[in-house]
Amino acid sequence: MKASGYTNLTVPAELGGGGTTVLDLSLAQEQLARGDGPTAVAINMHLFNVGVLADLWRLGDESQRPFLQA
Repeated sequence: MKASGYTNLTVPAELGGGGTTVLDLSLAQEQLARGDGPTAVAINMHLFNVGVLADLWRLGDESQRPFLQA
């Protein structure tokens, strides 16, 4: 998943990620869950949280930048 870029989907593109929104993530997760439900649940716990932090960053919360760049 890391090699495909899936694990950084919700990191803003400006910070080196995929730049998807939480809605985009939800749609991708739906497709993943059809093939492998447990993997979709496991990765969702991580990607959703990063997506929320990315939304905060997009709203101007610069304190999220170091975490998102890491």
